[in-house]
Amino acid sequence: MWKTVKLGELCTKITDGSHNPPKGIETSSHLMISSKNVLDDEINFEKPRYLSEDDFAQENKRTDVQQGDVLLTIVGTIGRCAVVGDLTQPFTLQRSVAVLKPKRETIDSRFLMYTLRGMLNELISGARGVAQKGIYLKSLKRLAIPLPPLAEQQRIVAKLDAAFAEIDRAVEIEGAKLSSVGALIAAKLESMYNDKRFEQKQLKDICKFVGGSQPPKSTFEYEQSDSNIRLIQIRDYKSDKHLTYIPKDKAKRWCSASDVMIGRYGPPIFQILRGIEGAYNVALMKAVPTAEMDNDYLFYFLSNRRIQSYVINKSSRAAGQSGVNKDALEPYPIYIPPLEEQHSIVQRTRSLIAQTDILEKSCRDKLKAMLSLKSSILSQELQPPQSEAA
Repeated sequence: MWKTVKLGELCTKITDGSHNPPKGIETSSHLMISSKNVLDDEINFEKPRYLSEDDFAQENKRTDVQQGDVLLTIVGTIGRCAVVGDLTQPFTLQRSVAVLKPKRETIDSRFLMYTLRGMLNELISGARGVAQKGIYLKSLKRLAIPLPPLAEQQRIVAKLDAAFAEIDRAVEIEGAKLSSVGALIAAKLESMYNDKRFEQKQLKDICKFVGGSQPPKSTFEYEQSDSNIRLIQIRDYKSDKHLTYIPKDKAKRWCSASDVMIGRYGPPIFQILRGIEGAYNVALMKAVPTAEMDNDYLFYFLSNRRIQSYVINKSSRAAGQSGVNKDALEPYPIYIPPLEEQHSIVQRTRSLIAQTDILEKSCRDKLKAMLSLKSSILSQELQPPQSEAA
């Protein structure tokens, strides 16, 4: 017989983590994890933070976490949860994570974890806040939990564990396929655009790099008009959320949608971009080919893995950012096929990319379907039997 019980009645304690540790504490013996470290059914200890000795000495600055407790992210990315396993690496929590201590004689820890995962939409809809949404502990304690007998909980957990393990194996296989597709095209492009059969020159012999210009912010406009022109920044190649314009008489560097543009700063540095027309700022530079170099060939050449690795390794530091070292880029060797062969290579490249896109879409669709399958299985297994629901 399934019951409906408030979460607060199923736990001996529900509390959030301690305050955030002081800035600058990079390591100590007192590990503290945040919501970034809590994944679904997994606690990831990469990039943790730490409590100082002074803070750890104060009981209100640390949170008691024991094996079998359930962790739930309650601020920012809400609703990820995991069961604490063997505490070979003791830790405390930041305030973005709540710890739930289930009454073991009443509710199985993993059943509680799965139940909370199945109630993700309810958790998110119950979050409150303006700058950053979070779940109040009072609301969490009032959450209604469908509760079967303990033996039924354990049967459901065993079934979900087995099903999810099988799905995770399939996801891993499909993810490996996706990675291999990307690696194959990268290797093929590297081979196609570094063919030693052709004449070798330096980039500066067949291409001119023209840096951008930075107009004063006081000249920025945010509505398009006949008298202004779009000011292009690196971020604009990802979205149109930050459209900015300047008067045409203030534009000193121009580019067309087909021009080959290079993102000078990062991360990531040396992004090879195109597709927008306007004036470009100092974070970008334009690669202008000579008559013996096809513009599209240059675009794909600069995108190939070998030169990408070279430029990143040679990057300099500018204003706290990694920046493209132009002096290192200009002497980079390039093998120049005849123009007709360049055109042929470009066509083969486009065909290869199109085929790769189809394969990658297929892999992503399968991954998405597998994740949806998890949600479907959760929903099905956590529903009370029809006779009891009635």
